[in-house]
Amino acid sequence: VEKGRRRNPWLASASLALGELSVLASKSGLIIDRKSAHQLPKITEEELRRQFDRVDTNNTGQLERRDIQNACASLGLPSSDDYVSELMMQYDARQAGAVSFHDFSAYVRTQEQQMQRAFLAIDKDGTGVITAEGALYAVHSLGIDAKEKDAVQMIKLLDASSDGVVSYAEFRMYLCLLPRAHMRQNSTWNWLGSAVDRVVMAPRTQPLKQLFAGSVSGAVSKTLTAPLERARMMMQATPGESVSVRRALTRIMREEGAAGLFRGNVVSLVKIIPASGLQFAVFESGKDFLMLRSSRGGSGDLSTGERLLAGSAAGFVSTFVCYPLDTIKTQMSVVSSSAVSGNLSSVGRQIIRQQGALALYKGLVPTLVTDIIGNGVGFTLYDTFNSQFRKRVGRKPQPAEKGLLGGLAACCCMTITMPLEVVITRMRIQGSGGRPILYKNTADCLVRISRTEGVTALWKGASATYGKVFPQIAIVYFIFELVSRELAIKDLQKYDLK
Repeated sequence: VEKGRRRNPWLASASLALGELSVLASKSGLIIDRKSAHQLPKITEEELRRQFDRVDTNNTGQLERRDIQNACASLGLPSSDDYVSELMMQYDARQAGAVSFHDFSAYVRTQEQQMQRAFLAIDKDGTGVITAEGALYAVHSLGIDAKEKDAVQMIKLLDASSDGVVSYAEFRMYLCLLPRAHMRQNSTWNWLGSAVDRVVMAPRTQPLKQLFAGSVSGAVSKTLTAPLERARMMMQATPGESVSVRRALTRIMREEGAAGLFRGNVVSLVKIIPASGLQFAVFESGKDFLMLRSSRGGSGDLSTGERLLAGSAAGFVSTFVCYPLDTIKTQMSVVSSSAVSGNLSSVGRQIIRQQGALALYKGLVPTLVTDIIGNGVGFTLYDTFNSQFRKRVGRKPQPAEKGLLGGLAACCCMTITMPLEVVITRMRIQGSGGRPILYKNTADCLVRISRTEGVTALWKGASATYGKVFPQIAIVYFIFELVSRELAIKDLQKYDLK
């Protein structure tokens, strides 16, 4: 590898992106890189057969699970049942339990353009081979720290011909053993991870992907459960009258129309979108950080304490950043219109004008405590439930099953944190809209409520809260897993975690 040569990291990123976009299919059936005009011919039937036979070591004419496991292990890829099952699902369109040459060739041909793009994004000089220098340059372009010896190991892993470089045919063999989403987006990152004996730091795009996936999952969940939230609010607002969920929904539809089921949802989304995104991004990034710096050298899974720390950090960051939005939303919901009115921005300005800027953070301490505990315990329980599911069932849970596990974890957390939620609400609204100031601090509020209303008042509305929280959080985790799969969030190590 050439030493002393420096490249601007911003130009590197731009160059890598352009390389991915500059692959075009010509009428002659060739894929052409604009920069070098180097032509990569489409794979032939003979090449497909050679690649297939390389995996079919038993010469049965079919790729069975053992064949794929051995091929993955030889290239430093996971060989767990979960990983192999995912590969077989994308190969075996007929679900016959084994992959025929027809199934294998059909998959490679449909994905060939993506494979060509992945190769040309690294082969910047258009020589038709990947050198150690090119591999190192591609890794650095992703914002990943790597050494020259790492690039040498990358070449050595895929260099079946032992000529010191990786040809497109050799690189394609590796790509065929990656899950489709990882092949499209994380081929270079996974290649480095397969070649070196350590946990590799994530590309700079991973936290942004996690932020996006968390934001989308929070928005979808909140919107889908908005009608249940409106029904719950109507049921609580009619003391002495027995109102079922169905009756409440019917009344809303009759009086306000379908739009009434989602009244106030936009205001809720203003807070939910950034909060949910930050929670997942900080939690996943925190786990990656702790894994890289683990005393175990980055091997194995995180401990319960490390998960608690990552989850607690997620709760702290998301709450501190988004708390003013929650305060404004609460004031808009419970304070009379004569005190505050208008949209989110207008109400925020009115609160600052009437009570000062610190009023936006009124009740912050109990909220921080609640969310630090809630996120720490919630994320830890979620990971623990997933691990137990895998041990007992023998496979990792599917997205829908992860959603159910997430909902269960959330209900466990709500039981712990609900008293603090009651205190938070009381602390926020006292002194607003002519309401008296009754409580000095969090502890005083807890004591007064327990004495005057009974201890059970701290869990008032628990059943209704469970009915709201379980589906909402279950949908959050379900959508997050679906988006994560599509965006190839996290590296391949997740397939080997127990």
